[in-house]
Amino acid sequence: MDNAILQFTNAIKPGSSGGGQAVHYNNRGLAYFHEGFKDKALDDFNDAVRLNTQGDPTIYFNRGNVLLALENFQEAISDYKEASKISPSNPKYHHA
Repeated sequence: MDNAILQFTNAIKPGSSGGGQAVHYNNRGLAYFHEGFKDKALDDFNDAVRLNTQGDPTIYFNRGNVLLALENFQEAISDYKEASKISPSNPKYHHA
């Protein structure tokens, strides 16, 4: 997984913005989360949300999962609701 983190870090272009960058932060956040680095994952998901110009609901869902793991329940629910609002037909978001 360390290699994935390195690859996503290399893909992030300092000073760039937009959906492409959001995907890289989201992916690195997932790698950090799976390695147990919840705080680093949350930082990346916060950046991904900020750059999420394309309205990707998975970014909110993934941040919600980290917030849930950190026991920030109200913030997690808020992110799950946002993901459901963006993609109301996805049962995964409603279940969360």
